[in-house]
Amino acid sequence: MASNQFNWRGLRLVCAVLAGGLTLPLASLAADSKASTPPLSLTGGEVVNYQCGKLKKVVARYYNLSDGSLGFVKLIINGEEFTLAQGMAASGVRYVDTTTYEWWTKADEASLQDLRQKKSASIACKEVAGKAGK
Repeated sequence: MASNQFNWRGLRLVCAVLAGGLTLPLASLAADSKASTPPLSLTGGEVVNYQCGKLKKVVARYYNLSDGSLGFVKLIINGEEFTLAQGMAASGVRYVDTTTYEWWTKADEASLQDLRQKKSASIACKEVAGKAGK
């Protein structure tokens, strides 16, 4: 798979695991998995808190598949949870789901844009210390 193509199969697997709490190895769910392919697992999940302008707080949990084929973030914004897949970026890391939010991170800063608003400006966010719920 070319590096600029989005991994839809991987996203479907991640969504299935997150939605259903499946405990089976992810590779066993793939139609084209081979017996010699090691099972995939999720890495990451640590809570990162951000102070984001008028939103006050955004909670992020960053995940990756163990083979590095897919990264995603789960954001909690105003009490709602959103899952955004990692996309192409020239600098920093970009996460997007094409319908709700776009989330860019670089070092301890981030920006959030609401894609549902036609003229929405990005909100600047800064990582803050402390643990959050969920």
